[in-house]
Amino acid sequence: MTRFLLSILLLIPILGTSQDFYFPTAAELSHPELIIKKVSISDKNTVIELSVTNSIMGGWFCADKNIYLINKADNKKYNLKGSKNIPNCPDKHSFSKIGEKLEFTLYFDKIENIGERIDLIENCDNSCFFFKDILLDNKKNSDIHLFEAAVVQFENGNINQAASNFEKIISDIPDEPTHVYGFTYSYLYKIALIEGDQHKANTWKEKFLNSKLPNKDYYLNNFKL
Repeated sequence: MTRFLLSILLLIPILGTSQDFYFPTAAELSHPELIIKKVSISDKNTVIELSVTNSIMGGWFCADKNIYLINKADNKKYNLKGSKNIPNCPDKHSFSKIGEKLEFTLYFDKIENIGERIDLIENCDNSCFFFKDILLDNKKNSDIHLFEAAVVQFENGNINQAASNFEKIISDIPDEPTHVYGFTYSYLYKIALIEGDQHKANTWKEKFLNSKLPNKDYYLNNFKL
């Protein structure tokens, strides 16, 4: 047993580690049907796993060789060095039906000086894809996805579940928060008013005003039905 454990420990430095970011959000993107499933940054390279869902009859997809990353921390550019399971334009993958998914992987050199945001740009002549300000923070991405789900629940009248998810979001607000935390307080305020509980609504507004969130004046406009 000791020899087995020693062998495993010796393998760890060889295998290396990576920073993995799952389903990162982007401030701006070109193709809603194209999503980033994962960004992995290791000591050897940067790997981006994507998935595209066909939405039309006779649909097809390809990736130009001129794809690059921009690390927003230092504005350094990283050119595509390889890909998997995706044809390079003008070759293309033809979909057989609507709803069919194609999953593929793009490879770049390791990002040095990793910041919180990167861009992924396809530089081509027609229907090029891009993701701007991809967020490399699993906590913030998780909260953004939960916020989006809670908003849908709120709009569909599932108030109790929406409130529960909104409360989860503000239970741990990170440094340098995104927009969802301020909006979350305003939704909890609205839910309390819908429930006829003015005291609870005022409590949520007071907690918001006492928080360390920036740009409070911007979010205050949303504290109403």
